Order: sequence, then C-alpha cells, then structure tokens
Amino acid sequence: MARLASVTSLSGGGSGISSVVWCGSLFWVLFEVMWLGFCRWVVVCLRPRDAIGMGILSYIVGERACACRSREGMVRFIGGFALLACWALPAMAGGICGKTIQVGWEERPPYHYQGRDGRPAGYSVELLNQAAARVGCRLAYRRIPWSRTLQALELGKVDAAMQALKTPEREAYACFVPGYSSSLVRLWARGDRAAHWPVAQQQDLGKLGVVRLGVTHGDSYGDKWDRWLKAPPGTVKVDAGETLAGSLRKLQLGRIDLLLATMDTAPNELARLPQQPAIVALPPVWPIGGAFYVFSKRSVSPELCHAFAAALSDMKRDGVVDRLYRSRFNIAYPDP
Repeated sequence: MARLASVTSLSGGGSGISSVVWCGSLFWVLFEVMWLGFCRWVVVCLRPRDAIGMGILSYIVGERACACRSREGMVRFIGGFALLACWALPAMAGGICGKTIQVGWEERPPYHYQGRDGRPAGYSVELLNQAAARVGCRLAYRRIPWSRTLQALELGKVDAAMQALKTPEREAYACFVPGYSSSLVRLWARGDRAAHWPVAQQQDLGKLGVVRLGVTHGDSYGDKWDRWLKAPPGTVKVDAGETLAGSLRKLQLGRIDLLLATMDTAPNELARLPQQPAIVALPPVWPIGGAFYVFSKRSVSPELCHAFAAALSDMKRDGVVDRLYRSRFNIAYPDP
C-alpha cells in the first residue's frame, strides 16, 4: 500500500489579506452591536420628568432609534460579509492550485531519497519544493514504486512525479516540465566478467551470443534504447526488474549478465550494496537528454503545469538551479 511519506506545506500570500479583512470586520461588528445596545438602553431605562423633557427625549430617542434601525441592517450586512470573506479569501489565496499536489516518488539518490528526518530529500525534491512555494501550492509525497507511480499518474490518482524521461506514451497522459537534470545511460557488468562483453555500440549486443540484459521496469533509456528494447535481437533476453537496486543485486549474483542504468542513479545504489563482487560501467556512453517533472493530465490543469514550468524557468534564470545542482553534484549545471 502506498504510504504518505511526508507533507511539505507551501502556500501563497493570501492568508494575511483574509486575516486583516476578518479582524477589521469583526471589530466593526462589535462596535455596532455595542452602539445598538446603547440605543435600546436609552429607550428603556430613561424616564422623562416633564413634558419638555418628554419632548426632548422623544426627539433624541426618535433620531437614535432611526439610526439604530439603519445601523442594525448594516450590522447584519457586515457580519455576513465577514463570514463570506473568511470562506472566500483563503480559497482565492490557493490560486490555481486549489488542492494539495500528490507527488509519487521512490528511492533514487541523489535526486530523491528519504532524508534523516524521514522526509523526502534530494536535488529534484528541493527544486520542486521551491517551485511549489513560488506557485503557491502544497505538496504531499507518496512513496510508491516507479512503475506504479506511472500507472497512478495516468489514472489521475497521483498528480506529479519526478525524474521522468519524455516518451510518446507518457506524453499522452502527462504534461512535462523541465527538471533541469541530465542523464547518461551505460551498460554495467561484474568487474571480473567485464572482458567477456566487448561492447562498443548498441549493435554489438546481438553479436555476443546469449546475453541476459537487465532493465528496470517502467524506466526509459532514451528514444534509441527504448526502440531497441521493444524488438531486441533474438540472443538478447531482457530481464525487467522492479527496482534498480534489485537489478544490481541480480548482476552481482550472476542472474543477469549486463544491466542498463544511468550514471546519475547506479553509483548511489551501488554504494548501498556489498562491495564484492564489484560492478563496473562498460566504456560506451549514451546521452539521453534531461529528465522532467510530469503532471497528470487527468488531475492537474494545463494552467498549473505551465505555472510550474514558469517558476522553474525563473529559478534557472535567477541562479537557483545552478546553486542547487552544485550543492548536490559539485559541478556547474551542464547547460546545453
């Protein structure tokens, strides 16, 4: 069962306005109620002692009673307005968000992982949190396996996900927003068997006899690899693992021969596994472009998707993206 990992509360600036309106309206209502009570006290409690006093008091009471009646109507109006403001302004403050954005995620350091405080952390998480703050949205992170995240995104049960590559299939159900990260795909093998796999280019995989090639279910490896994996050579047996960590462990145990994985995710997962047998990357490198944030077309409006894109673009122009990237990868953001 998917569990709610954490909630990052990020809201717009409308709450201060509603507080001012509410406090001011409440003060005015209390003042008018006190004045209305005073008018009635004058009528009930004062007793005239002669005809002249009666005339004077009648004039005063008549004027006050008339004023009180008009003010009583105003009190009702202002009271109703105050209640309406308390309900409407916070909703207006939510802007185009209107709800908490559910973000599916799984462990994929250094982009997203569980921090020491139990909350999601990492480059992509920090970047999305800051973008949400600029848009005025609240985020709730739900830890779900990647393949299930994509299914939930398609059905609108999850609103957003991170570090997704763009594919025609995903574009049918998701809006893509640049995540400002780049990926390189490589083939990984056990160090003691790397010499058995002299791969210089993709086509070489079909010339090596039977090869058990591991991939992670639901992952994309760029257009070239995705097309190739749909119809691999007959000697290549594709093994789709549920997680990258599980596939790397299969590689260590000799249950697969090679594994496709990116340079930005495999080293972090390897650091958590036993050091022996060692896993190494083979020489070929396939750049596959940048990864994206994706928003479900079923549950997120195009306006909100575009608002996140604009916020992230501003953050790139302001230097926020470069600072976050340097803090995580110790190099400048590789702007194409």
